Amino acid sequence: MRKVSAMVVLLAALAVAAFGSRPRIEVRDPYEGDGSWYRGQLHAHSTIHKYWVHPDSLRDKVQRYRDAGFDFVCMTDHNFVTAFPDSPYAVLPTRDPGVEGIHFISGAEIGFTLPSSSLRRKHHIGGVGMDWSVERGESLFNLSETDTIDAQSAIDSIRTMRYAEDDEALAVLNHPEMEARLNVRIYPENMTGLTGLAGIEVFNTKWARSRPAGKSWQNHGASHWDYVITKLDGMRWGFATDDAHAYVVGDDYLGGWIVVRAETLTTKSLLDAVKRGNFVACVDSCDGARRDSTSAVFTELGVRGQSIIAASDRPTEFTWWTDYGHLARRTEFARADTFVVEGWEHAVRVRIRNDAGAAYSQPFFMESSDRDEDRWQLRPETGTELQLHF
Repeated sequence: MRKVSAMVVLLAALAVAAFGSRPRIEVRDPYEGDGSWYRGQLHAHSTIHKYWVHPDSLRDKVQRYRDAGFDFVCMTDHNFVTAFPDSPYAVLPTRDPGVEGIHFISGAEIGFTLPSSSLRRKHHIGGVGMDWSVERGESLFNLSETDTIDAQSAIDSIRTMRYAEDDEALAVLNHPEMEARLNVRIYPENMTGLTGLAGIEVFNTKWARSRPAGKSWQNHGASHWDYVITKLDGMRWGFATDDAHAYVVGDDYLGGWIVVRAETLTTKSLLDAVKRGNFVACVDSCDGARRDSTSAVFTELGVRGQSIIAASDRPTEFTWWTDYGHLARRTEFARADTFVVEGWEHAVRVRIRNDAGAAYSQPFFMESSDRDEDRWQLRPETGTELQLHF
């Protein structure tokens, strides 16, 4: 009996030691809080620019998104903040084009170059919530449509333009994998050193649907996202957009968008929620024959203790990624799935995919006061840092 008792005590002690060795992790939930869900587009174009104005362009494009069921839209014309008052280039003498039933957000898309000599071609950063009063209708930074500036200057200039007194505009890295038609791909390591970006496009309808055969539309830009989540401070969130120019369903329109949980349908409330990561990036099923647009839907998404819970409304594939794009878990034909945080992860995100399309959560970041940093750094970086998971 004494031997058995001693063995029980020893096993109990080992169990306590093992449990005590697990790091105490707090999983930060970007979906905390209340509010309503609003569907929006943060990257689309009118035909307004410094040299050519179509009188009905801005209103028409905004109406298209309203009629497709969107709650808000940001127009991001090239090197020009769309819809300025008192501007010779503005369609209407008002910040908002005045389309009822949809909220309008001012924005622009800025051309930039990276310092690497092999990447001198133009890339784009989107500016969302850029206050019209700063530039008073002039072409942004005194650039023509085809001019560029260096990347950090573009980011810094966007952030000086505010959508509220204390709230900087958002800078988003647009279509990093644009190599389908042009040799202008940005490799993840080329982003090292950039500061002030709110996030990155993980899906862009215009460019994703022009990719070569064999390249899946669901993961456009995702490898870059996993890299910056793990390696770069501050650049956290993943966006799905259209980048509409021609407004052709199945080509550059109604393929990618975000759904934001905000208290009210105002620029401040929406963009404050985006900055917290309280939104989902959504992708249509890519059926060009369809005239509507749908995506997979999260019916539950949040944190319980050290577990992340996700659920959908139909049989769904759940795919979980952690640091450096490590594919940690995949569950098929389920309506719900749970990821239990082990303690070595820096961030976890989940994508759901079914016959309606796909939807990406924003990353759940981990905080710990006693994490084993050596263990965390060793797993699973080697061989997966630049992995493309198509």
